[in-house]
Amino acid sequence: MPELQLSFHTTFAFKKDDVLKTGEANLPPDELIAYFLAKIWERDYSSPQINTDALLTATYGLALVLGISPDKVQEALDRLSAKNLIEQYRTVPPFQVIPRWNNPFELLEKAYTSGG
Repeated sequence: MPELQLSFHTTFAFKKDDVLKTGEANLPPDELIAYFLAKIWERDYSSPQINTDALLTATYGLALVLGISPDKVQEALDRLSAKNLIEQYRTVPPFQVIPRWNNPFELLEKAYTSGG
C-alpha cells in the first residue's frame, strides 16, 4: 500500500504577540470528520440512528474531538449530509442523524486519497 499523507492541521491554541490564545480548530476534510463520527458512533451508540441534540452535546463527541462549538458541529453535519455520508431528519423534533457509511475505514481512506 502506498504511503498516505493527509495535509490538515488543527489550531486549538496559538501564540500572538507573546500571548497564548485559544480558538476553534481549523477543520479537517469532511470525510475525516465522518470517520471521527463513525468511531464515536461505534463507541457510544448502539442505535442505527441518534438524536441530533445528543450528538451535538455529547461530552466526548465531535465538538470536543474537533475543538469546535456545537453550532459548528451542526454545520459539519450539514456538509456530511450534502455529501450523503449521513442522513438528517430535521422536519419534526426530535431531529435524528442516520449514518450512510458501511465501513468507517473507507471514510478514512477517502480523506487521505482525496488530497484532504
